Amino acid sequence: MKDTDLAALLCSKLCHDLVSPVGALSNGVELLSEDGQDASMVEQVVPLLESSAQQTANRLHFFRLAFGAGAAFGARIDAREVQATLDRLFAGSKVDLVWQLDWATIEKDQAKILLNLAIIAGEGLLRGGRLTIRGREAAASLTIEAEGARVLIAPASRAAIERGQAPSLEDARAAPAYLARRIADEIGARLDMVEPADGRIAFTVTVL
Repeated sequence: MKDTDLAALLCSKLCHDLVSPVGALSNGVELLSEDGQDASMVEQVVPLLESSAQQTANRLHFFRLAFGAGAAFGARIDAREVQATLDRLFAGSKVDLVWQLDWATIEKDQAKILLNLAIIAGEGLLRGGRLTIRGREAAASLTIEAEGARVLIAPASRAAIERGQAPSLEDARAAPAYLARRIADEIGARLDMVEPADGRIAFTVTVL
C-alpha cells in the first residue's frame, strides 16, 4: 500500500470516529440557539454538550499520539501518558482497561504499535469486557489482551496483523491494524496474534 493511501485510510478512520461526538455537539448547539428554550431544556442539553466535547477531545488526543508525527514528544514517551490516553479513550464505555506494564517510558514507535493494537482490541470487545496491557521492560515485550463475552477481530484487521496485508481503501476500520504491522516491520519487532481461549484474543509485540 502506498503511503498516501495509508494516510487517506487513517484520515477516514479519524473522521469516522469523530462524526458521532461532533454531530452531537452540532445538534446541541442548534437546540440551544433556537428561540424559546426553557431552563429545563438547557439543563438537559448542556451536560450532553460537555460529554460530547470531552469525547471529541479524548479521541483527538488518542489519534494525535497513535497516528501523528508526535513532534511534541521525544524519542520516548512517559508510559503514564500512554496509559492516560487509553483511559480517556475508553472512558464511559463497556471496556475496562487494566494496566500491568512496568515500563517507565516507551519508545515512540512502540507506543504507536501499542495504541493502534489497543483500539483494534477494544473495538473487538463487542459486548464490553477487559482490555489488559501488560509487559516487562526487561523482556522488551508487551501484550495487549482482550477478554469478554464476545471478541471479534475483523478479517481485514486479522490479515493486516498476521500477514501484513493492506486493507482495501473502503475498510478504514482496519487502518490501525495495518499501521501497527507496518511500524513493527520497520523497527524489526515481532507481532503475533493468538487466541488462547474462547472470548480471549491477545496481541504480543516483541522487540528483536
